[in-house]
Amino acid sequence: AIYSEYPPETPYSPADFPNRNRIISGLSEAVVVVEAGKKSGALITAQDALEQNRELFAVPGAPDAAQSAGTHALIKSGARLLTSLQDIFDELPRLKGAVTAKRHVNSGDMTTSERRLVELLADGPVQIDELSRRVGLGMPETMELLLALELRGVIQEIAGKRYTLCE
Repeated sequence: AIYSEYPPETPYSPADFPNRNRIISGLSEAVVVVEAGKKSGALITAQDALEQNRELFAVPGAPDAAQSAGTHALIKSGARLLTSLQDIFDELPRLKGAVTAKRHVNSGDMTTSERRLVELLADGPVQIDELSRRVGLGMPETMELLLALELRGVIQEIAGKRYTLCE
């Protein structure tokens, strides 16, 4: 399906992103902001979500990272702190049934970084800091990938901020 305020022949323009994202946030139960600087367009979408009475989650980044300043401001102003998929389920328990614990996912459908994370978990649970270090990404990027893999039923978080493959 295509949802748009513009006819199909309308040329692409970055100025249209806020309108598109407003529609997407309106159709969603919650909005997750993973990384946003002080002037990020994601902050416009976050504001739309609040105006539409949607749940707003934000993933924290390094305290001194410019690319996390907007995300941190959202958390300070009341966005829900998101550190795992469980945080979403705690706020929106009806969504838990939408994510199955067992699901076969073709590794061809994964990004290189997602495949690397899955490979790192093949031998057993690994702590999030170790995953971030071994995959060579910052914590916000690692958390974004882990959340995507959790939502697809590939991995799950267990005690101690460790992740493991779903059986």
